[in-house]
Amino acid sequence: MANTLHLDVVDTHHQIFHGEIIEVTVPGTMGCLTILAGHTQLITTLKAGELEYTTADGEKEVLFISGGILEVQPHLATILADTVLRSDELDAQAAQEAIERANSKIGSYKIGSKEYADLERELQIMKALLEMSRTTGKMRIKRY
Repeated sequence: MANTLHLDVVDTHHQIFHGEIIEVTVPGTMGCLTILAGHTQLITTLKAGELEYTTADGEKEVLFISGGILEVQPHLATILADTVLRSDELDAQAAQEAIERANSKIGSYKIGSKEYADLERELQIMKALLEMSRTTGKMRIKRY
């Protein structure tokens, strides 16, 4: 299959996907990227958000990633993510509760402190998860 690209998606604990795809779209820190077979070599960081790929047989799959790294070779893309959730594992209520908890704590930390930065990152991840859970209409959350 000349117009396919091999994709590996792994998080800190599991290999989530391993197979041939037509394209993958990822939430890059500088904007969304769509990668096709033959793409030039690339390494970039990813932010929290929706990762979507189309398998070689035309099936679309959607995952949530909490951030990570994308490495692209002409016929191979590797995504190393902190956490990966399938779209049917998202929970809008849990994300909203986490946002409220982080917002209530963030004011007690000094801007620039590690605790402040950690809460800001949690807020970014939970806001992206909340947005994706609303657009997909899914109900649960499960970590691998």
